[in-house]
Amino acid sequence: MTANDSEETESTATTLADRRGQETKVYQPAEDSGLLADAAEEYARGRTLEVGTGSGWVAEQVAPHVPQVVAADVNPHACRQARERGIETVRTNLLDAFADGSFETVLFNPPTSRPIRRTSGTTGWSRRCRAARAAAN
Repeated sequence: MTANDSEETESTATTLADRRGQETKVYQPAEDSGLLADAAEEYARGRTLEVGTGSGWVAEQVAPHVPQVVAADVNPHACRQARERGIETVRTNLLDAFADGSFETVLFNPPTSRPIRRTSGTTGWSRRCRAARAAAN
């Protein structure tokens, strides 16, 4: 690998990183948002961070139950929507902007590339809820 190769790689990475912020679609609340909010309202403690906040709806639901909630998203349009809900926001890629131990609770509803079965049992929404409750304990 030559010095020029390294410069090209950095240039390409920078270009891709710059393009990430151009997404104008913002994830709006759906059934999964309600399930996460329900679990968080019951189990969230202390300073709470919602990663990938989308519209900020989950953070807004949790805010009355914790001393502080911060919403983070890579999408500037998502950050704007969360701020419009009165939520403190940070534009960042996942946890990059936060020091270890900054939050007692971290919420994350990751995007999925395929539909999750909406039935009970060992797959679907009930599995997500059990995982969230187990993580809180």
